[in-house]
Amino acid sequence: MTRVPPLLGWLVVLALAGCAPPPPKLPPTATAEQRDALTWAILTLEPGVALPDARRLSDLAYDVPRALARDYGQHLMAQAKRRGIAFDVKTPALCRAWAEAFDAKLRQEPFALLESHVVISTGRFYFPVEHSAVVVSARGKPLESGLVLDACRHEGRLYWARVKDDRMFRWRPQVDVLVARTWGRRPWYARGVFDGRLVRPDPLAP
Repeated sequence: MTRVPPLLGWLVVLALAGCAPPPPKLPPTATAEQRDALTWAILTLEPGVALPDARRLSDLAYDVPRALARDYGQHLMAQAKRRGIAFDVKTPALCRAWAEAFDAKLRQEPFALLESHVVISTGRFYFPVEHSAVVVSARGKPLESGLVLDACRHEGRLYWARVKDDRMFRWRPQVDVLVARTWGRRPWYARGVFDGRLVRPDPLAP
């Protein structure tokens, strides 16, 4: 019977212990000043936005990401207990799932003048990883006029900013990114997402 050297055995134990995640550490609860700052930013999206709507959205924007981080930590701990190993890796798929869950929660609220969108930033030269978040804007207004609410960037601690001020990512509606990934980019002359497959700028062109 081959005897494993003690040093090698300890290295294996330490490697497996390193793969088990620590107990979930939740982001700190948002302060009143942080919530007030976001509430004010939401009010500036549209003159008619009601203060209770802005406050409710601000509370959700801080509380939902924290709940997502808590649930994710509990899932990791359960996986480590069941399998003896778990890897805490924030993948693009996880961030997309968080953004979709965040958006679904916001859409349950009866906001009169506000709407939310799941957005994606595809990989770029200096940040080659796809990322997902939520943008809140005044109803019917361009995406660029809204606020980015990012639950995943800081692992459950909300990051928010004006879309135009978020220099790290180039945000696009999720549906546009997924359609382009499936059908190709839409030509300049196309009016709808599928027109690029059906029409040409010159009917006589080959």
